[in-house]
Amino acid sequence: MVQRLPLRRRSRRILLVAAGLILLFIISISTIVRLYTDLQWYREVRFTSVFWTILRSEVLLGVGLGQSSYLIVPLVLVLAGYAGTLVFTRLLGPGS
Repeated sequence: MVQRLPLRRRSRRILLVAAGLILLFIISISTIVRLYTDLQWYREVRFTSVFWTILRSEVLLGVGLGQSSYLIVPLVLVLAGYAGTLVFTRLLGPGS
């Protein structure tokens, strides 16, 4: 049997999801407009290869840094947990 959330919590969750989607849409539109404007300018000055090089490097750096953070964040969390365990063990002592 599936438990349903109360109406108030459900409507709040729907409102938050809708607000997030609207914000994502606004950010996407502004990025697309910026890219289109830049592309038109680079076409005007006949340097479209520069535009594509810049765009490619931004995408590759973003993907590369994003992927590396998936590896670094869990490692930092594990090390912080280990360090916290050591600190509390030393504070409480072996007999506690």
